[in-house]
Amino acid sequence: KAFNSVAGKNYELIKKSGIKKIITSCSGCYRTLKIDYKDYFDELGVEVLHTVEFLNNIIKEKNVELKNLGLNVTYHDPCHSGRHVGLYKEPREILNKIANLTEMKTIKQAAKCCGAGGGVKKGFPELALEIAKSRVQEAEETGADYLVSICPFCYRNLSDAIEALGSKMKMVDLTDLVVQALN
Repeated sequence: KAFNSVAGKNYELIKKSGIKKIITSCSGCYRTLKIDYKDYFDELGVEVLHTVEFLNNIIKEKNVELKNLGLNVTYHDPCHSGRHVGLYKEPREILNKIANLTEMKTIKQAAKCCGAGGGVKKGFPELALEIAKSRVQEAEETGADYLVSICPFCYRNLSDAIEALGSKMKMVDLTDLVVQALN
């Protein structure tokens, strides 16, 4: 009921504004806009993109030169953009251009959750941290120096786990690496 009320108001605002493209860096928002708002946006002709899809499109269309940063990285697939929407290809295409990607044992549809979603980090912070620690340990097994994600909730929770474990691994958002690869 509350969702439909908010969605209806957003629909009216978007219709009135004439917006035709929405770009978001939040995997949860991406999932909501892509799936839950699908009927609204199809009617209005609104395209929803994750920032990584948007960047990957620009890199391809404009033939943007990216330097390989020489970093050893592994990638965490967020639940909302991964399992829920299937955004797997674009992050890996970019990472393979700018870094040395080594995949974890569980990836894409089988990727383990970071533990932050669904209100778990807020309601059960200890549980969220333990789940994230497990994911960081899996990332460490790859030998990578950097753990990359495209979700701010995953970033926060995995960063907390890295700190709690005293890991030498560094957490980074993919867009930050793209900026470095442009310079």
